[in-house]
Amino acid sequence: MIMKLKNIILFVLVVFFITSCQVNSMEEIANGNWNNERAILDIKFDAQLGAAKIIRNEQNEGFIDFYYDLGIISNLSIQLKELNLSFGATSDKKTGDILTFNPSDSTAVIIVTSKTGIERTWTIKAHGFTDEILGTWQITHLKVFGGMLPQQKGTHIFDLADLEEMKLLGTPPSAELDNKITFVMEGLDETGNPYGTLTHDAGADGLYADFQWKSTDTIADINKHYRQIPKGTSSWKKELSTGNVTITPQGNGVQTVGKYTGAGSTKLDVNNTITISDKALVFSLNLPNYAASFGKNRNVVVDSPKKYYVEIKKLNQ
Repeated sequence: MIMKLKNIILFVLVVFFITSCQVNSMEEIANGNWNNERAILDIKFDAQLGAAKIIRNEQNEGFIDFYYDLGIISNLSIQLKELNLSFGATSDKKTGDILTFNPSDSTAVIIVTSKTGIERTWTIKAHGFTDEILGTWQITHLKVFGGMLPQQKGTHIFDLADLEEMKLLGTPPSAELDNKITFVMEGLDETGNPYGTLTHDAGADGLYADFQWKSTDTIADINKHYRQIPKGTSSWKKELSTGNVTITPQGNGVQTVGKYTGAGSTKLDVNNTITISDKALVFSLNLPNYAASFGKNRNVVVDSPKKYYVEIKKLNQ
């Protein structure tokens, strides 16, 4: 009987102890006494290009790097557009504040304080960058140069939207002429070349061209030649030294390379000069000469195209 009573008393004491611990733990949670977190989870500035890089090292120091568009921000006073902190943390800066970056090293600081009062100083470095390819462009022309034997006048430049053979099957090239392409930068690679996301929007008619050829002697699907800019979303990287823009489709599409080219006239051979009124992405197709169709439009567009010009005009931002 005495032994049983001891066991009961011991059980009551254990339950009381556990309950007391739970109450104390819940009080600590409610009071935030456990919370030393003082992180910046996300941050965004006016005219920012891509996402900011947020790093916390082993010494618990915080560093943030971001790129901004020099075409929009001409000084180092930049508005803070978004600031997301750890649960319960506060900072000496808030959304809407203007951060003035030190002109000597382009840095500013934000001090974040945890619920328990521990501070962390975050050092933020701003990197100015601009490239005229960034922004939204409208497609204005789709032109091809091709054929063979220029001395015999077998080469030509055609605007695909004007060719009757391109209007008989599928959705014609003219459907592409209200389409918009937008280059958004996400960062710079280790060699300083910009990269990011490319969005190809179908425009007001909601249509993309389906490049199909139909003539008296030929029916051909030539999307492999002329769908150089993928539909929807893809990724891009521009090599600044050459102007080459590498476009990588989502999924299993074929990577393409177009040279970003400015306005002007270029002599292509003895018979042909192409004039670009604004800008263009120029894709080298360089299909081999196909003598069987020499002298026909088909030879230029289907069998032996050499260069494809996607002419674009920048829209006001």
